[in-house]
Amino acid sequence: MKENLTEDEIKQTKKKSKVAKSNGKFPEIEESLLQWFKEKRNNKLPVTMEMIKSQARSLFEKNKQKYLETKDEKLKHYDNESFSASSGWFKRFKS
Repeated sequence: MKENLTEDEIKQTKKKSKVAKSNGKFPEIEESLLQWFKEKRNNKLPVTMEMIKSQARSLFEKNKQKYLETKDEKLKHYDNESFSASSGWFKRFKS
């Protein structure tokens, strides 16, 4: 059974993701993910860990593709990288 994040976890994620995004390898993903998360919760939609991880992988692929097409220097760190949105990544994002 997939468990929705509780209100406390949501508050914790919002609060702590600012730290995670400054320390994360892909800050653009975490910033976009936080906006996506807030939008879902503002619309009273359930958000699970798997949904967050799936959205993070999708954002990574979009940013990597954008870099490959444009060679935008701000996205250079996506070159030759992979991203799996592992459980470890999720814990760091959430904490």
